[in-house]
Amino acid sequence: MIRKRTPAALVAFTLAGSVVAPVPSVSAVTTANKKSHCTPAPPPADSVRWGKPVVVEDFSGKSINEKRWYVYDFKNEIQPRVRAAVKVKNGALEISGGKRYGKDTGGAALLRGHRMYGRWEVRLRADKGAGFTPRALLWPGPKSWPAGGEIDLAEIYKAERHRAVHFLHNGPSDNKCDWLVEKDFTRWHTVAVDWLPKSITFWVDGRRTLTVTDPVYVPSTKPMELVLQLDPGCDQYIACRNASTPKWVRMYVDWVKVYRWPGV
Repeated sequence: MIRKRTPAALVAFTLAGSVVAPVPSVSAVTTANKKSHCTPAPPPADSVRWGKPVVVEDFSGKSINEKRWYVYDFKNEIQPRVRAAVKVKNGALEISGGKRYGKDTGGAALLRGHRMYGRWEVRLRADKGAGFTPRALLWPGPKSWPAGGEIDLAEIYKAERHRAVHFLHNGPSDNKCDWLVEKDFTRWHTVAVDWLPKSITFWVDGRRTLTVTDPVYVPSTKPMELVLQLDPGCDQYIACRNASTPKWVRMYVDWVKVYRWPGV
């Protein structure tokens, strides 16, 4: 089952000609691949030569480049994401979760520029901590979700950070497909996705983990933008903060690369 999105969390804002809004709340996930809706497929028959990335972000500056990134600042969401949570430190993007404004808050940064098909790579890791879930995903905007799809490169939903899921949403009825990945995400790992017109292929550390070709699950109608986020939560899907949760829980992103689909 998937938790329904709260309408209040989907209020749209317009910025620099593109729609920007809070990304959906964290999804519930299956606990084993045998329960997944995903049916693995062979890799695409036609391999893609991606060439050089069209976007490379290594967070080498003193602060996040806001000409390239939109930093969320929505204090009144059910899952608040605030500007103060997003920093650049020691050559990495750092998104912190903790108590602000009298409640648990997280943060999110959106890479400006919608893109239809391509390859996205994100090198990330996260602190342990119940009450917070790190995610890297592609998002079409609130007016286009779920019909326009959603592609989660990694949703690191367990407090111990020892597993994540690849997740797909697609279509007006929000068809869902998820796949479990067992990794220690307190250590650095590179997650990636190849989004093609007829397939989605996920990768972890250069190894293919899943290909999906069922058109029910493969988004094909709207361009998307990359979002990096750390979400607070306390419900049946996100373990509530407890005595073991540190004062601050952090998600780190070392770098991001984006490649253009040659078929454009």
